[in-house]
This record gives sequence, C-alpha cells and structure tokens, in this order.
Amino acid sequence: MSANQTLRQFSCKVAPGAPHRPSPEDPAFIQFSSGSTSEPKGVILTHGNLVANTISSTAIDRFTTDDVSLSWMPLTHDMGLIGFYLMQFANRVHINLMPTELFVRRPLLWLQTASKKRATITCSPNFGYRHFLKVLGDRKLEGVDLSSIRLIYNGAEPISVELCNEFMDALAYTGLKRQAMYPVYGLAENAVGLAFPPPGRPPIIDRVDRETLGRRGVAEPARADDAHPLEIVACDTCNKTDPPTYNKANVVFQFPKGSLANPNAGSVEDTIGQVLSISSDDAQQGGQQQGADQGGQQQGGQQGGDQGAQQQPAAEQPAAEPAEVKLGMTPDQVEAALGKPDKKVTLATKQIYIYKDMKVTFVNGKVSDVQ
Repeated sequence: MSANQTLRQFSCKVAPGAPHRPSPEDPAFIQFSSGSTSEPKGVILTHGNLVANTISSTAIDRFTTDDVSLSWMPLTHDMGLIGFYLMQFANRVHINLMPTELFVRRPLLWLQTASKKRATITCSPNFGYRHFLKVLGDRKLEGVDLSSIRLIYNGAEPISVELCNEFMDALAYTGLKRQAMYPVYGLAENAVGLAFPPPGRPPIIDRVDRETLGRRGVAEPARADDAHPLEIVACDTCNKTDPPTYNKANVVFQFPKGSLANPNAGSVEDTIGQVLSISSDDAQQGGQQQGADQGGQQQGGQQGGDQGAQQQPAAEQPAAEPAEVKLGMTPDQVEAALGKPDKKVTLATKQIYIYKDMKVTFVNGKVSDVQ
C-alpha cells in the first residue's frame, strides 16, 4: 500500500474537527523556568493565566493596532512566545519575527529591519545589546531611522546600567529615544510579565552601597563620593491596587536571615530579597509559585531581573535547623510545635508553611527543609 493510500484510509476514519473552547482553568501549555537560580521547573499555564497576563500587560503598555512589533526571541522562550507573539496577536499588532539564529549571525539586521518595518516595539535581553554593539564597533548604521520605536524591552537577564547607556548613546544618531529603553521584570511562573515601569519614562537608576548589600543584604544609598556603587535599574512595582496592574497580584518576598532580626538592618522595603510566592490571575495553576527563577533584586518594591535587575547575593544559611522542627515531621506535628502558620503555599509537588521568622517545606507530607 502506498503512502497516499495509507493517508486516505486513515483520513476516512477521522471525525471532522471542531473548535475547542477551553475554560479558563484548562492548561494551555507547560512552560519551563529558566533555571537561573535553581533547577528548571515545568510550569502549567492555563488559558486564564495567559489571558490575565495579556490584559494586565496591555493596560500598562497600551498596545494598539497601530503598533508594529519585531522580535528575534525564540518562540520557546516566554518573552518570545507570550510577550511578542500571543500578546501582540491578541491586540492585532503587526507582528514581525526574526529567526534567532539570524540575529546571532547578523545582529545589525535586527535594527535595520526595525527601521525598514517602522517597528514601534522590540526587545532583547542584556546579552543581545552587548552582541549588537560588539559587531557594530565604531561603525554607523547607514540610513537607519529608529525614531518610531516607543518601547525596547530589556529583560530576561540581569540588566546592566552601563550597557543600557552605551547602547542608547551609540544609537542616539538614529533617533532612538532614550526613554524608549524599557527595563522589565517577569518570570515563567507568572506567564511572562510581572513588573513594568510607566511607558515613556526614562529608566530610574538606584546607586546602592555595594559593601552593605553584600554583607547584610540591605540596599542603602551609596555616598555621593562612592566611586564603585552598585547601580540597579528599577523595573517599578507590582501594585495590587494601582489600576489596573496585575489583577490584584500579591507578592511575598523571602529575605536573608538576619536582615529582619537585626534592628539595624533597615526596613523590609530596603532589604534585598527573593520572590517567594505570587498570588494572582496571571500566576501558574494553583495561583501561586515559589522559588522563582527570575529572582533578581528587589529594593523598595522595585524589581529587576528571568527579566530584570542584578542577581541577588546568596542568603546566609542557618547554622542548624530549629530544635522544635525536625525533618520528616508531618504538617500536624509542625502545627502542634509552632502553631498555625501565617501563610500556607500549596504547590503541585510541595507545601510551604510560612511563619514570622521561619519557612517549613513539606514534600509528600513530610518536612524536607527548614529555613
């Protein structure tokens, strides 16, 4: 039997297709986190998650049918697939996709194409700007006009303030507006976007005392005469009330041990921490995530990093687990010893009890970690 005969025979046995109308709770796909701060984790994103993140991102970035997007990010990446395809498609934006391997070989073609297509929105992680500038060298892009670009997303990696300035300075002659540089923060567990600054605002840079940050995990303003401060670009806030940001998202941070216990360590808002959980319509199935791979630094509610700012210093590890909580204990035994937790976070493979100064993780109903 020929291949065509086999195909016809198979086709005759297949019922006519029908559109699938998913509910918000139905899984859309599994997206893996980057693994930048831990092993990559499969994240189940529902149709409701994707729609919520699209609505909230659209409200902030004001996508319209007049926008023209250009992306070289792979469609296996959350910024490429969700941010620069699904969201743009939902808003009827004119979409242009450039093969990633073509950008790697010919990075200058990225902005040459942006000029030709009159792109208004484009993107790159930190390494893409460095790769572009390395190939560009001292040359000029002849005939390139980038004045149409209103947002050039910078995320998916720690953001270098120095590199942002170098890139914008090098391309100022093309009409690329300085306020078009758009530092953003996101993570796979929240579909893609979590914190965006207001469009059109030039990047805000925090100068932080590097020694205090590394020693105590506290972000203190650097002195005016500090020759080597740590510069952190602000990706703004995830506000649960300021309209209509992230569907009343609630973000919980885990702070280095000692920062909160030490009265001289500064306020919580000044302390560098790690995203512990997010509860919102945008977040993965179950509404909460833990141990985000896109962690970066948080300072004063400003977030940067698997799309925003500098990588956080490692938190000080406790010398020994508390005497009253032992590995292998059940949730009932922990509650008998410590009382009801302040917050419970339930994930697909684990459960986390959060107390004022302790976090207890259960796997298969037994304590597996105490911090």
